[in-house]
Amino acid sequence: MLEKKSDFYFLGRSLRPVGILLDIARQRQASVCLVFLFAIAYNIGAIWLCLAGMMSPLLAAILMPLSSLVLLAIVGLRRPKSGFLN
Repeated sequence: MLEKKSDFYFLGRSLRPVGILLDIARQRQASVCLVFLFAIAYNIGAIWLCLAGMMSPLLAAILMPLSSLVLLAIVGLRRPKSGFLN
């Protein structure tokens, strides 16, 4: 019953895992901020290229998956450094 009503739970004798979870949350928040900054920069660049008439369908087809790979790299490189929950 507890598992269905809570976001997480742990069984133990200390509150150490709570501090670890908070550290992981801070690291994830930093990753989300980086992803948003990249997305804003990417979209500004893409709009600029479109308005300048330099965006071709081929360039769009190359940039779109490339941006996804960059985002995956950003998130992958910023994995939590804690050994907890890995």
